Amino acid sequence: MSDFRTVELARSPSLRQRAASLIAREWLQPFWEVVVTISNHGRGYSNIRPELNGEENFLDLWATQMKEQFGPPVVFDVGANEGDFAQMVLQRCAARVYSFEPNPEAATRLRKRFESRKGEVVVNNVALGEKNGSMCLHDQSGRTGTGRATAIGEVFSDIYRQEAKSFEVQVMTLDEFVSEHSIRKIHLLKLDTEGYEYPILSGARNTLESGIVDWIQFEFNIHNAARGYTFYKFFKLLQGFDLYRMLPHSLYPVAQGNPTPRYQSINEVYKYSNFVAHLRGQ
Repeated sequence: MSDFRTVELARSPSLRQRAASLIAREWLQPFWEVVVTISNHGRGYSNIRPELNGEENFLDLWATQMKEQFGPPVVFDVGANEGDFAQMVLQRCAARVYSFEPNPEAATRLRKRFESRKGEVVVNNVALGEKNGSMCLHDQSGRTGTGRATAIGEVFSDIYRQEAKSFEVQVMTLDEFVSEHSIRKIHLLKLDTEGYEYPILSGARNTLESGIVDWIQFEFNIHNAARGYTFYKFFKLLQGFDLYRMLPHSLYPVAQGNPTPRYQSINEVYKYSNFVAHLRGQ
C-alpha cells in the first residue's frame, strides 16, 4: 500500500505546476507582462542612459585597474558614432582610442570633435565585420549619421517600421586591422553596432584566441533577434572569457568557471543591455 501511494505522489503535479495552472490565465497576462518589464529593468535591461545602465560605473572600475598598467591603455571603440564613449574613457584616464565609425557623416563629426586630440583618438571611417570587403549600411531616411545606423536592414523594416536609406561602406576584420597596425594589446574592446556585434567578434577570432584582449563590452538588443545572433552564440564564441551582465552599480556574473562555464537560457532577453567579458585568468 505504501509503495502504491509513493507512485501516486510521484505522478501528482508539483506545487509549481499547480500554481501555474492557477495563475496562467488569459485575463492575467497584461499583469504578468508588466511584472516581466519591471523585472527586466531590475536585471539591467532597457536601462539606456550611461548613468543607469552601469556603463559609467564599469569605466570607473576599468580605469582604476588601468592606472596600474605601464603606459596608456589601448581602447577599440567600435561603433563610435560621434565619440561619446571615447570622451568618457578620456575623462577617466589617458588612453589611445581607435574609433571605428563607417557612417561618413558621423565619422566627419567624430574627427572634428577630437581634432585637437589626434594623438589620443584615431578615427577610422570603416566598418569591422566577419570578412574583408563591403556591405550595405542602413540609416534613418532624412537624417544623417544617426546612432541607429545598422548593417541589418530588417531593423528598420520589421522593428522600427521606418523608411531607411542605404549606402555601401568598406569592411575589414578586426584581425586584419590588428595585424596591419601591429597591435599587441587591447585593454578594452567596446562594441555598439546595432546588432552587428557577433559578426565583428567572428572576424576577431585570432585576436581573441591570442589572449591580447583583456575586456570586451558589447551591446545585446532586439536587433540580434533579426539575424539569430543569440546569446548562446556569444557564449560559445567567448569561451575563454568570464561573462557578466552590466548593472547600474556592479557586474553580475552570468557565465563563469574553468574550464567550461554553464550556458543559461535566462540570458536570452532581446532588450537593450550591455554585457562584459573578461579574459579568464587576468
